[in-house]
Amino acid sequence: GFRTGDKAPMAIIQLVDFDSSANADTTDS
Repeated sequence: GFRTGDKAPMAIIQLVDFDSSANADTTDS
């Protein structure tokens, strides 16, 4: 998936995380 970054809403973060299957790439917290 695409890395949106910490600026994306949590909904988008979850979608990107699910798509890329890489929590560390999208997790801001």
